Amino acid sequence: MSAKPVIRRMKQEDIPVVTEIFCNGFDDDELFEYLEPGRYIHREHAYLSTLRMVHTQWNTPGFVGFVAVSSTPGEKAQFASNETKNINSRQDEIVGFAFWRRLGISDEAKKWKQDSLAKKVERYLWWIHDQYYRFAKLNKASDYAHIDEWDEYLVMMEGDIGQSDNDEGWYLDVLAVQKECRGKGFGGSLVEAGLDLAREEGLGATLDSSHKARGCYERCGFEVVQRREFRIGIQGWAMQWIAPDVAQITTPQAKS
Repeated sequence: MSAKPVIRRMKQEDIPVVTEIFCNGFDDDELFEYLEPGRYIHREHAYLSTLRMVHTQWNTPGFVGFVAVSSTPGEKAQFASNETKNINSRQDEIVGFAFWRRLGISDEAKKWKQDSLAKKVERYLWWIHDQYYRFAKLNKASDYAHIDEWDEYLVMMEGDIGQSDNDEGWYLDVLAVQKECRGKGFGGSLVEAGLDLAREEGLGATLDSSHKARGCYERCGFEVVQRREFRIGIQGWAMQWIAPDVAQITTPQAKS
């Protein structure tokens, strides 16, 4: 019996499971191997680093999280931590997630970016956590020089196809599905959940894809507008989806 993709909004109690999926979902990704060369040996450090990222995204205005749920009994993903096993022991199994981000400075965009004192405090505390681990050299999984290099590259490239915070639209920040649940429609359903938000506002959507994920995004209607190469062996594609009946914004010509 095949699993039926069910998508719902992410809840705060989903974060431990989402963090495990995040860690496991990019084990074979060249970029993450570059950013976290010690992730296989120091798995607990990789988990804490990823947990910080997920909490930060959850508490950052403009981010919207979705989870993919399998309602088929018996398709239980194997997680490393007892905490996620307990949370994910229900019949409905979280097998994937996505974070979408609302870009723009319009009044509609501001509705998605309402901040609060609680969120600010949460982001600050996780920033302190990251800085402590960085300067005390406690994180044996990550290479912070590589991470800084990647962050600088993202800042340089974000304005190319309407991915800056001033551009109106939706951006797929991250998507991951458990390996044993891939090819069953969960990834595509997580993409469609974000595209539904874009359709409601008559906006487009953008993302950055790895070589392996490109086919999934093309099946969802995204088109390549730019080939990107961060380093030799680490390349990807900037992709764009245009909402029906919305005029296309001028973008770079697609490059093969």
